[in-house]
Amino acid sequence: MGIQRWSVTVWLLFFYSFISSAQKVDDEPGKAYKNVIRFNVSNFLLFGPGNIILGYERVVSPSQSFSINVGHATLPSLLSIDTDSLNISKQSSKSGFNISADYRFYLKKENKHHAPRGVYIGPYVMFNKTRKNADWEFVHRNGSDRISTQTDFLVLGAGVQLGYQFILFKRMTLDLVLIGPGFARYDYNAEIDGTLDAKDREQLFHVRKQALEDRYPGAHIAFGDKEFNSSGRLGVTSVGFRYLIQIGFLF
Repeated sequence: MGIQRWSVTVWLLFFYSFISSAQKVDDEPGKAYKNVIRFNVSNFLLFGPGNIILGYERVVSPSQSFSINVGHATLPSLLSIDTDSLNISKQSSKSGFNISADYRFYLKKENKHHAPRGVYIGPYVMFNKTRKNADWEFVHRNGSDRISTQTDFLVLGAGVQLGYQFILFKRMTLDLVLIGPGFARYDYNAEIDGTLDAKDREQLFHVRKQALEDRYPGAHIAFGDKEFNSSGRLGVTSVGFRYLIQIGFLF
């Protein structure tokens, strides 16, 4: 398990330690707030500080709400790559965005409070696009070649999610999307600026695919044994999933 996933686990355990006491404070009757603004903690911890995604939830009835999330997203940095013939010398120009929306039905039989607190279920859609540039060095018997790559990664998904939103200290929210199965389209494209023979191109594509599977949750399931085509594209429609940790403010 990577350090990012350990960070998520530690963060969850920390909040679990005081959720019970925080909810006791909120059990007193008060004003019915209908808006939540929040920050996506899970993407920030898993993929780094370049992922800043903010959300807004609006209650439309005592048991229903909708939400939208928008923000800057980037691919995680590649792991250290240094083989006998290939190494990465520079990573730069990371960019991208993430947008998602969902509609929530807070289960009346399971919740004693009105939305946006308690167990909920409902559909979601999401779109994520990221781009990363990198410089590489191929070492040969008679010297070395330097090339640049531009990698685009797109994910379009939809499904159904189950989650729970806590209201802590009357105005703070902790939103956990626990299960979010669905389907997703994954498109991975690597453009090469430089001249490589077929063997070196194959090696580079294999390294890029392996790095993505190591750093992007679920990529190894989606791509499996599939490989890049001759133009550097890898696309597949597969089972997708969603899980989120978000903290917010109720108003």
